[in-house]
Amino acid sequence: MNESKKDFYVLGAFYISLFTERRYMGAPNAAFNTCMKRKEYFADCFNIWAGRKIIKPEKLFEINPVISGVNLDGKGTYEKRNDVKMSYGEDKEHIRAVLCIENQTTVNPAMAVRNYIYDAYGYDDQLRQIRRVHRMQKAISGDEYVAGFSRKDKLVPHVTLCVYSGDKPWDVGKNLKDFMAVENIPYTEREIISPMIADSRLCILDIRRLPEKAVKEMDTELKHLFGILKCSKSRYKMEVYVKKNMEELCDMDEDIYNAIASMTNIHMLDEVKSIVKNENGGINMCKAFNDWSRKERYQGRKAGRVEDILELLEDYGTVPEAVRNRILKERNLEILKKWLKLAARTHSIEEFCKGMEMNY
Repeated sequence: MNESKKDFYVLGAFYISLFTERRYMGAPNAAFNTCMKRKEYFADCFNIWAGRKIIKPEKLFEINPVISGVNLDGKGTYEKRNDVKMSYGEDKEHIRAVLCIENQTTVNPAMAVRNYIYDAYGYDDQLRQIRRVHRMQKAISGDEYVAGFSRKDKLVPHVTLCVYSGDKPWDVGKNLKDFMAVENIPYTEREIISPMIADSRLCILDIRRLPEKAVKEMDTELKHLFGILKCSKSRYKMEVYVKKNMEELCDMDEDIYNAIASMTNIHMLDEVKSIVKNENGGINMCKAFNDWSRKERYQGRKAGRVEDILELLEDYGTVPEAVRNRILKERNLEILKKWLKLAARTHSIEEFCKGMEMNY
C-alpha cells in the first residue's frame, strides 16, 4: 500500500472513531449516566479528579445536554450532545461555569479532539445567546452591534471531564497538540507555526487506576462503584472488598447497584435485584454478591470437571455428540465426580458409555 492510501485509511479510521462512537453506547453508559444526573455523584467525580473537595452539590443545576443550531453556511442544522451537563453557581441565574461529563468505556484515540469540539460548541452556543439578547435590547452599537458581542461581555467556562472505566490504561494523547503533525513542517517554519497552534487539555478520570486512598475518601456511594470496578477482574479481590465494606453495601443506592451490575457485566445482579431489595428501597449488595460468588464457584467446579472428563475420553478418540452433550448439560456435581472417576479408569469410550448407563 502506498503512503497516500495508507494516510487516507488512517484518517478515515480517525473520523469514524470521532463521529460514530455514540452509536455503540450500551447499557453501561446509560446506567452510569443515570448516576451522574445525581448532583452528589456528579460533584464527587469532579472532586476526586481535582484531588480536593471543591464542587458543592447544592450549587449544581442540571441543564439540557443538547446544543443545536444552524450550520455556519446556513445549510442544515447541527446537534451536539454531552452525556450529562450541569451549570454551577449560586443559583440558576448566576452561573460560574458549565460542567460536563463524558463517559468512556473504551480508549478513544480521538477523545481529546471530541472534547475540544464539545467545549467549542458550548462557547458558540453562549455567543449565540449573547447576540440574541443584544439584538433584542439594542443597547450596543457600531462594531459591537455587528459582532453581537460587547467589550464587557464574558463567556462562562465550559469544562468537560472524561470519565473512563475501561480495562486498558489510557495510552493515547491527552492534549490537542498531540494530534498535530508538526513534524511534517520544516523546522524553520515550525518555529513560527507551532507556538500559534491552540491547545486543549483532555481532563480524564481513569477509574480503574485511581489510588485506593482517594477512592475511600469520596463523599458518596460512588466510591463503591469505583472500588468494585478497580477489582472487578478478580473474584477474590471483589470478595475481599465486599467483606471490608459489608456494613455500607448491605443497603446500597439502587442507581449505584444498577451501574455496578451493568459495568462489571455481572448479569446475575440484575436477576436477583428484586429478591435482595430492602424495605426502604435500598439494595443488599452483600447478599446479591454472595449469591453470584457461590454460583461462580459452582460453575467453575462444574466446568473443571466437565473439561477433565472430556479430556480423558478424547485420549480414546472422538467423543460422540450425544455423550458430549449429556456431559455438558449435567448440573449435578456428584454425578460429574463419578463420571470423572469412571473416565479415569475406563479403557475406551464405549466402556465409559456402558458405565454411564449401568451405574448412573
